[in-house]
Amino acid sequence: MFSPRVLFIAMCLTALPAMAFAKQSQRPKACPAALSSDLAAQELEVAKTWIKRAGEHPSRDDLAQILPRLYQAAYAGNHEAQLRFGTYVVGYYYTDLMFWPRDPDLAIPALASLIIAARAETSHRDSLLQALAKTPIAFTNPDGPPALPKAWIKAALRETKRLFACAEKTRR
Repeated sequence: MFSPRVLFIAMCLTALPAMAFAKQSQRPKACPAALSSDLAAQELEVAKTWIKRAGEHPSRDDLAQILPRLYQAAYAGNHEAQLRFGTYVVGYYYTDLMFWPRDPDLAIPALASLIIAARAETSHRDSLLQALAKTPIAFTNPDGPPALPKAWIKAALRETKRLFACAEKTRR
């Protein structure tokens, strides 16, 4: 399907930024400390600048700047960041086999963020978001995206439950 050279490049692109990401923000078992909405919006804007600068083929340094910022803004509840974080990681999985399963500490929160964002809206044009918005997640549309690995979906659903429980705690 992919040449060995493409797979090697994809592994190289994901390995070091993934390690940098994991060191900067290990996915905690406790509820994450959320940024304020203003700080989350600022982190999202900085990430969008890096994404634009990086173009279609981000370097390791670009990913080390982009991913932690998207993660923080998404986990702060910024809807645009949830969409951007999830689509960025899932998109590179579909196109370049990046992030899953080599980096679950990044892939799981990204997919969880995308599920939360998909379920927060009522109408989607994107077939992936339509599938993720359903309970249970269904990829039955033959024109839709290829199915994501079940292990990734299950882990992301556990993460969404954890995040919703955290949100409930902060509301009390």
